[in-house]
Amino acid sequence: MSIREKLAALQRTTPTAPSPPQERAPLRGLEEIGLECTETLHGPLWIRHKRFTAGQILPYRLEDFLQLEPRQFLLIGKNHALQGVHPGKLLFIDTETTGLAGGAGTYAFLVGIAVCSEEAVEVRQYFLVDLDAEKALYSSLASEFGGREAIASYNGKSYDLPLIRSRCVMNRINFDGLDLPHLDLLHAVRRLYKGFASYTLGEVEGRLLHIRREEDIPGALIPGLYFEAVRSGDLTTLKPVFQHNVMDLLSLIGITAAAAGRFDAHEGLPARDLLAVIRTLTDLQFYGDAERIGCTALCTPAEEGWTSLARHRAGLHKRRGGYTEAAEIWKEWIEQAPDFSFEPYEELAKYHEHRAGDIAAALDILARAEGRLEIARALHDHYVYREWEASLRHRKERLLRKQQLQRREA
Repeated sequence: MSIREKLAALQRTTPTAPSPPQERAPLRGLEEIGLECTETLHGPLWIRHKRFTAGQILPYRLEDFLQLEPRQFLLIGKNHALQGVHPGKLLFIDTETTGLAGGAGTYAFLVGIAVCSEEAVEVRQYFLVDLDAEKALYSSLASEFGGREAIASYNGKSYDLPLIRSRCVMNRINFDGLDLPHLDLLHAVRRLYKGFASYTLGEVEGRLLHIRREEDIPGALIPGLYFEAVRSGDLTTLKPVFQHNVMDLLSLIGITAAAAGRFDAHEGLPARDLLAVIRTLTDLQFYGDAERIGCTALCTPAEEGWTSLARHRAGLHKRRGGYTEAAEIWKEWIEQAPDFSFEPYEELAKYHEHRAGDIAAALDILARAEGRLEIARALHDHYVYREWEASLRHRKERLLRKQQLQRREA
């Protein structure tokens, strides 16, 4: 049969009537989960409310969180917009969605928020039975942001809030609260804690809060459970999902408190983690605090990150004009570092030449570097050693010419 004959046959085919829309099964398990229906201007909305005292959620460090000062939020988030935030004005948010792929087909069916007040945590979970209720959900959720000073999430900057923003645009809802200062704890943990195998919320919980969730539902199963529950009308299967969302929110509170403590209990930290604390303080221009912590650090030169810590401390003094203090750190670096690096020798030679005016001392430092470099090249002729050798030779020749000129003038 030709293409023309196939098209003619299709045109003669009697169109079938569209099948009537299937009615959604009656919802069951609402009381068991604790969902209550609230009437809004845009229709009914299902909300679950839970309240936890400090004693009920002891591992999540609620009391420590409530004692945080505004400056500590600045340090955790490394953002001056967070400087005046009060613990009771911070809104924690976490979503459960229909998938991680993004796009117009992805939406949040459960949005959980938590606020702390009077030594308790108030959790509200907005549940989406179907997309027709999305406008009611986000219109009501927007009111939760009123009077709040900041938002806290885990990877919310990259996922949760952009998703909420896009859904609000699709529903023509103006959600100004999304523009509040944002404390994304994933970014804070990655900056302050080095060497984790992964930075999933579960891994971070175990490391910082010493919590291992028992019988927690894997996140990958949540979208499928939601679709099946809505299809069947049996919402009882979603109870672990609601509990998962609550635990995520409580973990955010505990992680915030733990991250804040990083700037107080820094004694005994490994060099690489201590460097992260000092860099944060430096970037926020708390130079005195950064140097105080650096001076009292009980790190050994063999530790991973010790060299980077010495480099940062010396560079901090150098930028602020403290060349004498920087020179002491370069000397310590030369004497104690187990691995050879030309950097402290070069910096110390420049200090003696330009700041102390001692050409002989600068040449002596370069001579020591020359001996160390010769040994290093004998063990392993790395290309960086050849680069250091060329730089050393150039600096040494220039200093010798400068020294001869000074002798002639004398």
